[in-house]
Amino acid sequence: MQSPHSAFFRRIDLCYGKGKEECTSCAKKPQGGSRYALPAFAVPVSFDVLEKHSVCATFFVLGSRVEGREEVLLRMEALGCEIGNHTFSHADLTRLSAEQCKEEIDKTNAEFERALGHPASVVRPPYGFYNAAVRKNVPYPLVLWTVDTNDWRPRNVAELADAVVREAEDGCVILMHDQQSSTAEAMDAIIPALVAKGFRFVTVSELIAATDGACKAVKMPGGG
Repeated sequence: MQSPHSAFFRRIDLCYGKGKEECTSCAKKPQGGSRYALPAFAVPVSFDVLEKHSVCATFFVLGSRVEGREEVLLRMEALGCEIGNHTFSHADLTRLSAEQCKEEIDKTNAEFERALGHPASVVRPPYGFYNAAVRKNVPYPLVLWTVDTNDWRPRNVAELADAVVREAEDGCVILMHDQQSSTAEAMDAIIPALVAKGFRFVTVSELIAATDGACKAVKMPGGG
């Protein structure tokens, strides 16, 4: 499940979110190596798919949804998945003051500390909205995406799976959601198809470490 951190790997990020986004990443060696992929926040059936194929993911979770769902987060971590910060209330960070922006992130990490014993180390800004102020005020990598599956609405499972496999490329981030059962069904086809092409699923933080922060769709803190 884990992958070596090498600049020669071909990587893909698959992202999921609770009601909005989720996330996964994968990478591939140029010559006969393994590639990597990772999903994010999904319904329990998605966990079953991840476990079935022995792959991990990154789940971006709202702080307001942690209470009462602690066991769900614990299962994520038991599967080797990463849990990311999706703010507390799904607020547009670009419309908040520096103090309000910090509160959205800190309140969510406090919930993770309570439920898991540690904070998140990556952030998915709601709607993918960010600006220079957000990058200055959020001291964590901002994880966006390069492939939007539009799976928040019902989609044909085969068409969704084919589109993801076709568009997957080195270092891409695939955005997915947990609102439709078709997403989990498509994952059951996407994962083995990408594995057959040499990809391997990893977490966002693993991808960042492997590329020294120079991976697609990830904005490192402090930039303009």
